[in-house]
Amino acid sequence: MKNVSPPPCLVKFISASPRYTTKLNKVCQLHHAAANGNASTVRELLEQELNVNARDCDGQTPLHLAARNGHQEVVKVPISQHDVDLNAWEPSHHTPLMCAVMSGATEVVGLLLGTKGVEVDTTSHTQRPLLQLAIEGGHIDTIQRLLQDSRLDISSNWGCNSPLLASIWAGRDSVTLFVLSQGGLSDVRTPLGESALLLAIRKGSPAVVKEILKDDTVVVNSTDHNGWNAIRCTASEGNMEIVRILLADRSTDMSSVDLKDAVNIARARRHFTIADVLKCRFLKTTRRGYSKRIERLYMRHQMRV
Repeated sequence: MKNVSPPPCLVKFISASPRYTTKLNKVCQLHHAAANGNASTVRELLEQELNVNARDCDGQTPLHLAARNGHQEVVKVPISQHDVDLNAWEPSHHTPLMCAVMSGATEVVGLLLGTKGVEVDTTSHTQRPLLQLAIEGGHIDTIQRLLQDSRLDISSNWGCNSPLLASIWAGRDSVTLFVLSQGGLSDVRTPLGESALLLAIRKGSPAVVKEILKDDTVVVNSTDHNGWNAIRCTASEGNMEIVRILLADRSTDMSSVDLKDAVNIARARRHFTIADVLKCRFLKTTRRGYSKRIERLYMRHQMRV
């Protein structure tokens, strides 16, 4: 909705009212004090019966400002007021708790989580839950604090998203490794049918790929909706380190068909060094398969004799 300017006559009337001007100045002082961590000033102004939920020109309440800037002592003041809106939305559809999470204000996050009436299952206007906001911000301390709350789970399923997929998408390997260490591996897939392994390969994260492969429950050869598996995706992305990790993993599908396709994909993407490495494995695999077929035929012949 567009901002509508008040009529000039109304502006003139309001400006001429000392009472209104004084109150307006105090509200501005309230927001300034909240944003800058002046708890005593915030307390004094609220004792003068100012609205604890008053909005500034950006639609922020004092609690939003204090939470976003990590001022724990200031946050304590408005949350002690009986009429405070703990879950107020600002224009970007964020609550004070969300603001604290996004800025990595871990102490404020802990304070709000322990405050009765603060909601933790709300999402932003882009449908991002609290854990995702913390993950995208790269705030590991904040993630740890959130996970101390029994209402939040590292293995959550957010439709076609999860804490693990969100961290891989964000490209934050340190956060992803932390999520994995907390048991965040799940079978949730992206809208394109990508598993966490395929997504990590496409994002070019060797450390994450290696860590995911340590889990015996991971189906390395699973495919996305287009039929692409790990070795084909790696050939397309051109990351030699990930290629070597997959080739060293015994559970990776090394059938002649997949390897031949991977060689062609790598060449088409002009990853010629990777194509050569894959071709060597392809030739080794086909020779081994040819030798086994010859051995089986020989054994059958001996049995007949």
